Amino acid sequence: FAVNEVNENPNILSNITLGFQIYDSYCDAKMTYQNTLNLISHHRKTIPNYKCGVEKNLVAAIGGLDSETSSHMASILELYKILQ
Repeated sequence: FAVNEVNENPNILSNITLGFQIYDSYCDAKMTYQNTLNLISHHRKTIPNYKCGVEKNLVAAIGGLDSETSSHMASILELYKILQ
């Protein structure tokens, strides 16, 4: 809802379109790492730092419901200087 409201109101962020992606970690560290890498990968296969075609400019991520999931995400995202 919030993303749609921001995108539809030109007075909030003009010339910028927000998007979102939702990934489920299934409370599994391996899935958390895989999905976090999917966020920063720009290809159908998970290849960090590979940019070709579609531009996804990830500037922030929201962690999981528990601190363990958020910690796993942060260990990768901090390498790319993405909040948090």
